Amino acid sequence: MTKKTISPDKTIGILGGMGPMATMDVFRKIILHTQAERDQDHHKIIVMNNPKIPSRNEAILKSGQSPLEQLILSAKALEEAGADFIIMPCNTAHLWYDDLQKEVTIPILNMIKITAETLKNTPYKHKQILLLATSGTVYSKLYQKELESAGLFLCVPSKSEQKIISSSIEAVKRGLIKNNPYLNSLNKIIKKYYSKNVTIILSGCTEIPLLFPHLENNCEKIDTNLLLAQAAIHKAREEQKVNKVGGINMQTKHIQLSGKVQGVGFRRYTYKQALLYNIVGWVKNNPNGTVEVVAQGSSENMKLFIKRLKKGPKKARVTEFKCLSVTHKTNYTNFKIRSK
Repeated sequence: MTKKTISPDKTIGILGGMGPMATMDVFRKIILHTQAERDQDHHKIIVMNNPKIPSRNEAILKSGQSPLEQLILSAKALEEAGADFIIMPCNTAHLWYDDLQKEVTIPILNMIKITAETLKNTPYKHKQILLLATSGTVYSKLYQKELESAGLFLCVPSKSEQKIISSSIEAVKRGLIKNNPYLNSLNKIIKKYYSKNVTIILSGCTEIPLLFPHLENNCEKIDTNLLLAQAAIHKAREEQKVNKVGGINMQTKHIQLSGKVQGVGFRRYTYKQALLYNIVGWVKNNPNGTVEVVAQGSSENMKLFIKRLKKGPKKARVTEFKCLSVTHKTNYTNFKIRSK
């Protein structure tokens, strides 16, 4: 009898709490849609359920407190806990996606882009889709921009209709699903659009799929929570781009740093940090004013090395940190400062 081994899948990090029931829904869908015959076939998942993240809607519509600081703290907590990538089950929070991604070295999957990418090569491309989302998501045009650029036709509710949709979402956050007081009004909106040949609804808010069983059954429903869960499963099963040396997993990172990074001793600083953390590879200045680094080392040392790069030498100021695609297959033996 062949003995089964535990697969070295990536660890999923869920940046949740926006709201907790939506976080639970995505977690549940990852479990349900993972092909598994036993416990060990499932993926490792770390959940950071932070309901103290300030309201995304109030930040957008009322100039309220930005959620970015709490989003960053949550993402960094997931990274330090060992997550290999992060998913964020809150559509509205994706307005801060770019700023958040700059603060961690592990990738954050973008559920807005995942939805657009999934739908653009389906029959949905030739049909009208009704957007059910928070007022903040609608106002920010997160889905309008992404889906329209993918050739999809999106219908945005009127102001009075949006007020009902937002109220139904807030009710879900209070735990009201089957007994949601806005269900009848919401179904009237859906039926109105259905009569105008808008036969598909898109969950542009992570609370909306929780209402799907109670919405107009004639409509097709696009569950973006499910699309995010499926993308996380696929990402977790990707082959990790590491080389094994002496039994240690060696990561390769291709990094570009922008800001005040040239003429401040950044390459020499990087060289010293590489020696300190046993990192091999190279660093160079680019003509566009950025600094480029290719680094190989253990995952633990790599995290410390990257943390130092983000800080930089005393006179430097790093304003942008990018992890580029790894196309280098070389196994380096030392660290060099390149002139070009």
